[in-house]
Parts: sequence; C-alpha cells; structure tokens
Amino acid sequence: MMDELEALGGTPDDGVMEDVADTASAEPDPLDLLRAENAELKDRYVRLVAEMENLRRRTEREVKDARTFAISNFARD
Repeated sequence: MMDELEALGGTPDDGVMEDVADTASAEPDPLDLLRAENAELKDRYVRLVAEMENLRRRTEREVKDARTFAISNFARD
C-alpha cells in the first residue's frame, strides 16, 4: 500500500491515517449494542424459564414426598 501511495506522490499521512483514527475512535454501532443487549436478555430469559421449571418440578416432588410420608405415618399409627 505504501508503494502505491508513493507512486501517486502521496504519503501515508495524507488523510488515510486520519480516517483510520476517526473510525477507531468512533462509538460502536447502536444496532450492534442492541443486538448484544438482546442476546443477553434472551440468555437471561432462557435461564429464568429453566429455573422456574426446576422449581416447579422440585415443589411437585416435595409435595408428593410429603403426602407419601403423611400416609405412611398415618398407616403406621
């Protein structure tokens, strides 16, 4: 690339480096930020759904065990 610039009579400092610096220091694209936020929220949602399903199953199992234990104690008496 430098050979091409020198052949044209220019130097690497003729605006090319300024454009690169401006691009590098520019803020990230708002769409990319929204996509990242969306991915994070989707991950949190999936985890919460799994947690709620686990809670439902655990509660169901505890209720079943409590009933079984109550019946076995009643039958033993």
